[in-house]
Amino acid sequence: MKNFRLDENKISDGFAVPESYFEDFIVRIPESQAIRLNPWRHWAAVAAVLALALSIPALNQIAKQDVSPDALEQYLVMSQVHEEDLLNHLDQSDLNALSRAYRLESAVTEQAILNEDVENLIY
Repeated sequence: MKNFRLDENKISDGFAVPESYFEDFIVRIPESQAIRLNPWRHWAAVAAVLALALSIPALNQIAKQDVSPDALEQYLVMSQVHEEDLLNHLDQSDLNALSRAYRLESAVTEQAILNEDVENLIY
């Protein structure tokens, strides 16, 4: 096969520009057509923003309502929270606070354990 060298053989790119093409070239930018919004759309957007702005304080007021201890206790009683789950989340400071608050004597706790059904303690 014959060796082919690019520096010796010039290859045309195949494109030819007519004479004085760039001198006669005029850029024509088509006019862009603006989309006009109907006036009622402006008022609808203003009304939506106003409704949102007025509803934020009302939503904050609803979120700030305090939960009563009775409602919280009722929620805990009705939910499926077990004693083991609660004990797993208590640390030593919580246990010390509970022991100071209830001051149960060892005799009382022993009596409660003795009165408890043994089968309940096993399971």
